[in-house]
Amino acid sequence: MKYFKLVLAGGILVITAFFTGSFFIAKNFFIQRSVFIEASDTAAFDYASNYKHFNSWSPFYEKEPKAKYQISGSPGTAGYSFSWHGKEVGSGKFEFMGNERYKAIYQKLTYKSPFEGSYLNYMYFTKTYKGIIVTWAFCGENKTTLDRWKSLFYDSMVGEDYQRGLNKLKEELEKQNLTSSKLQNKTSSSL
Repeated sequence: MKYFKLVLAGGILVITAFFTGSFFIAKNFFIQRSVFIEASDTAAFDYASNYKHFNSWSPFYEKEPKAKYQISGSPGTAGYSFSWHGKEVGSGKFEFMGNERYKAIYQKLTYKSPFEGSYLNYMYFTKTYKGIIVTWAFCGENKTTLDRWKSLFYDSMVGEDYQRGLNKLKEELEKQNLTSSKLQNKTSSSL
């Protein structure tokens, strides 16, 4: 009986700490990673904003190339989306929300599995005299107590994936030495 009371008291203490502790975790989260790329702002923007190129630098494609990937709509228009479904990467969708030409891309990121959630996804392009700094950001609201605790791990989970993707984007753009006119010709010829 004494053992049962100790276990019960311990359980109540853990549950209380779980809920009380969540009040000290931010309601919103924001994660970002950046990379410098020796490419023009137009080339980097055009390449990153076209989902047709996404799997060439996506950290998620690298994890599961055999997953089902689908692109719908036209680049830069409402409804333009990139969706995926796989065992390792789960399922979800990037949906174009808008942009500031050569400066920012705004997307809605919706996960369906392994968990459900809707987040904002941004890419910022900062021109420098030697190239471009591309920043990939992920943010959202922690709606539940469990969301708040999960968000403590987003930086290591999502942040590492985003950095790996940005490094691949850098490698891809610098390998191809893309300028905006070269990208336009490459995109047109592969349609």
